[in-house]
Amino acid sequence: MRGLYAIVDTQTLHSRGIDPIAFARAVLAARPTALQLRAKDLSPRELLALLRAISPLCREAGIPYI
Repeated sequence: MRGLYAIVDTQTLHSRGIDPIAFARAVLAARPTALQLRAKDLSPRELLALLRAISPLCREAGIPYI
């Protein structure tokens, strides 16, 4: 895989007051090779909600979501 491999790290984003979904949208506009969600600090319910919010954005952009 070549190019920008973007990571949405919820812990880092929350500590800076940045919404992970808004961040994912902004990163997807840059057309990365892939987008990874790192959410070690979330409960299973919160993780599922975030996956359900970001997955369609990646699908629309044609970007693999890890």
